Amino acid sequence: FAGAQNLLASHWPVLDAAAPPLIIDTLDPAQDGDRAAALQRAMRTMRHRTGFEESGNSYSHPRVWAPFVLIGDWR
Repeated sequence: FAGAQNLLASHWPVLDAAAPPLIIDTLDPAQDGDRAAALQRAMRTMRHRTGFEESGNSYSHPRVWAPFVLIGDWR
């Protein structure tokens, strides 16, 4: 992390099936410079995504999208 201006981190272990789409959705639109808004859009998209079931949970369950936070200068 040394020298990094920004980090996308998680507060707890994330599900393998859910992390890649959320990260990709966050980082791809981030080219406009507003990464916080990009993470918010990615979380909203994740909550409406279908096709994932693990232990009775879906993408809409907060344990899937809520652990992610932005650290640093995300403007």
